[in-house]
Amino acid sequence: MTLSLPQTLYLLAYDQNRRRMTHPVYFGLTLRAGALAELLMTGHLRDHGGQARAQGAAAFDDPLLDVVYQEIAASLPHRWQHWVNRHDRQAVRMVRERLAADGVVRLDRARRLGMFPYTRVTVQDPALVAELAERVRATLNGAHRDGRDAALVALAARAELGTVLPRKVRVQHKQRIDQLAETTGPVAQALRKAISARREHHRAASPQREHEQQHQREGHDAGGEDRPHARGGRGLRVEHERTAEARSRGQSDEQRAVRAPCRVLIAAGKRAA
Repeated sequence: MTLSLPQTLYLLAYDQNRRRMTHPVYFGLTLRAGALAELLMTGHLRDHGGQARAQGAAAFDDPLLDVVYQEIAASLPHRWQHWVNRHDRQAVRMVRERLAADGVVRLDRARRLGMFPYTRVTVQDPALVAELAERVRATLNGAHRDGRDAALVALAARAELGTVLPRKVRVQHKQRIDQLAETTGPVAQALRKAISARREHHRAASPQREHEQQHQREGHDAGGEDRPHARGGRGLRVEHERTAEARSRGQSDEQRAVRAPCRVLIAAGKRAA
């Protein structure tokens, strides 16, 4: 079967040694970029002044390619980074479910630590992943490949897919990767910017979360549970007291249920005496 570029990128994130999917950072952005690169290389999209434009009307068997194309065709022009960012979480699910429908992967519901549900992904034929990884290495080392393989290497590198391109390899072949990225037009650069922007956003949000947590701790240490500004505040204390009281009642009921027959027997014994 012929795999789309997003499907190939998805499979390259499979850890062959551990036989499980890894979870690369912002993986959905990578799959969206793969769809954009494929649509651009096949002529269904074109770059117009740094913006993505749809060419004519088309429909695709691959769900992610079809969704991305239809979004662009029905929308006002936007820059490539906009389309990389859009609905990136849905992209992972769409690619995964299509691969499962085609029998490439198996999906099983499971729980981590017996509590947290997740979907376990198993590649049915590990040799397929090994073959794809070899294509990446051969292209990176100078083998003459088509535009799809060049785009595959470029996007895998921009996405920092360590399963196939460890950091040491990316640094060693930086010039070659930059050369291959030209086959994707503006897409590889858009992916790099999207990942950088997402990381910066999360980095900026982290100090704010830490400040809120510190503020909460300080309020609690100072007896601030009754203060309006203390997170959780009086409501949390009252709820705790109610919960404790309810538990106490529950324990009393259980104790009464056990002790009541005992009291009856004791009373009967006293009367008999």
